[in-house]
Amino acid sequence: MQDRIAVLERDVATIKSELEVIRRECADAADLTARTSRMELDIAILKGDVAQLQKDVTQLQKDVAQLKIDVAELKIDVAILKEDVALLKIAVATLQSDLTKLKEEFGLFRSEMTRMNTELSHCAKKEDLKELKAEMKAMESNLKGWMLVIAIALLSAQLAMFSYMRSIGPAIHASADQLDSTLSASRVAK
Repeated sequence: MQDRIAVLERDVATIKSELEVIRRECADAADLTARTSRMELDIAILKGDVAQLQKDVTQLQKDVAQLKIDVAELKIDVAILKEDVALLKIAVATLQSDLTKLKEEFGLFRSEMTRMNTELSHCAKKEDLKELKAEMKAMESNLKGWMLVIAIALLSAQLAMFSYMRSIGPAIHASADQLDSTLSASRVAK
């Protein structure tokens, strides 16, 4: 019987050690289950973050496409402005050239009138001189009028160019500000 008790004691010790192993495995399983739950929660959060990132990337792609369109439109506007400025510069140069020529002609006319006046004063009567002087003054007045018209046209062209540049300036600045804010928003989103 003693053998039987020894065998039973060994069996009890073996069962106790197996029970201890089972307890450890249960604790490990509970720990593994808790870790798995945390990982599943983290994966769900990551899936949400990935979905939001995809939405953000899609929005950024739309913003970049719109920015490309805006830049293309601005380039067209700038090209048109350059053409307009070039045409205005040509018009102003032409008017300045015409004004210079008119001043030269006026100078020649004045010297010719002075020469004629001197010649006529030697050989004409006083009444003829008065009429001739009146005619000369009328011609000089007409010539001054034409010079004034050309000068006003020149000033008007310059004023038109200045007004045009001022009128489109805010639109260009607004487009540039919108472009800057969109680019800043894109950088912040990244």
